[in-house]
Amino acid sequence: MSKPLRVAFVCSEVAGFSKTGGLADVCHALPLALAALGHEVRILTPLYASVSGQEDFTVVQPTLAVSLGGRLLAGKVWGTTLVSGGSGADASVALHFLEHQEFFQRPGFYDEGGSAYLDNALRFGFLAAAGLAWCEAQGWIPDILHLHDWHTATGALYLRQRRDSDARWRKTRSVLTLHNAGYQGHAPMSQAAALGIPAEFRNQEVFEEHGQLNLLKGGIALADKLNAVSPGYAEELLTPLGGHGLHVHFQRRQADLAGILNGVDESSWNPETDPHLPTNYSLKDRSGKRACKAALQQRFRLPEKPEVPLFGMVSRLTEQKGFGYLLPALEQWLASAALPEFQVLLLGSGDEHLRQALDRLAASHPGRLGWLHGYNDPLAHLIEAGSDFFLMPSLYEPCGLNQIYSLRYGTLPIVRSVGGLKNTVVNYNPNSGDGTGFVFHDPTSEALLGTLNWVLETWQYRRPHLRTLQRRAMRKRFSWTASAHKYLKLYRAAHKRPTP
Repeated sequence: MSKPLRVAFVCSEVAGFSKTGGLADVCHALPLALAALGHEVRILTPLYASVSGQEDFTVVQPTLAVSLGGRLLAGKVWGTTLVSGGSGADASVALHFLEHQEFFQRPGFYDEGGSAYLDNALRFGFLAAAGLAWCEAQGWIPDILHLHDWHTATGALYLRQRRDSDARWRKTRSVLTLHNAGYQGHAPMSQAAALGIPAEFRNQEVFEEHGQLNLLKGGIALADKLNAVSPGYAEELLTPLGGHGLHVHFQRRQADLAGILNGVDESSWNPETDPHLPTNYSLKDRSGKRACKAALQQRFRLPEKPEVPLFGMVSRLTEQKGFGYLLPALEQWLASAALPEFQVLLLGSGDEHLRQALDRLAASHPGRLGWLHGYNDPLAHLIEAGSDFFLMPSLYEPCGLNQIYSLRYGTLPIVRSVGGLKNTVVNYNPNSGDGTGFVFHDPTSEALLGTLNWVLETWQYRRPHLRTLQRRAMRKRFSWTASAHKYLKLYRAAHKRPTP
């Protein structure tokens, strides 16, 4: 048996304490899954002003000295323990928070009022550099330094520098996970010195892009191994259409790029035990799903009609989620008097223009379109349980979790064939009845509208097929244990990599 690994996660978010997206879920669930397999994992993340439960934290390091760009900065490290809440092997992970009053005690994580903080590169460069100082302060040098997105991508550089100057780090390797490569961490080139980026790396092959710094680009060049959060997204990153302008750089690292699908926390997303549902249900007894649908219709002030198909959606309001073609499709769909009756409901927050468009659309179609601005976790669970279908027409989707939740809850996903969506949802075949959802390809209103009408037709004329799809969907499992085994394979491949 291979020896257990030491893995240090350095990340900008951890679910349960700080979250804006799927990165937080991964940095909560994956360390626990790795720990359950016998590996030692520790996490370092910022102590934002809004982090909950701070009163229960204990001081781990009263003063942490961090060298960054020739300056010595001081932080403070607080700690708690992350404990698994699901079935299977119990696991715990040391979760540490980096305090820095100037950098992290702010109203937002990355922005305020929609405007990004101008010193984001320095804030998260400090986090990345602190990751190595934090390990040294504990006398704990990891086998793997696991970095996440642009926020800690400079950690790949700092590890290389440490390997050259400190023998303790010679065998440590870096893995950079790409949760969403559309966000790349741009900054003025004038900040390069303060970040400790040497002149030889301020070029188009590493950190430079159009005269600016691109932190993710530098991490892609310097990390020992890379992975995207689904095989489909890994493939797309190599293409001009899906590479977010960095496809050439991903192509250069293709041999070191893996695609590992995210898992799902069954302790949080399980219709049999979900505490947010009025009635729980299972594959064997799905009667509770009808009660969830009625409660959902009430919550959104829609007529309680069990025979009417209900389409749900929980999403950030961004162009990435497909709103550019979803809104015109919905407008046309809702205005059609020739179609069978249906209901649509949405929950989300984000872009103000998209919010206003949804306000207008809901006002024009009362009783057919329910819309709530914001995010509410219990309500998101009820939408997954009470809807008949779940809309996820993303322009791009590195992995996606809602479609996986939908499968587990017997709510058939309607997705575009992109990223992790195409790795998790099998398109319905009306001839055989095979599939677990409905898939369209082109990012257009016409393609989406055609698929929505196809779903309505199936609801009207092939209801037994939908029940078969629902049963098949509910049997699907996407466990973090399976994902953790794939990460371990990637870690061991990285660890065998010769020192550059």
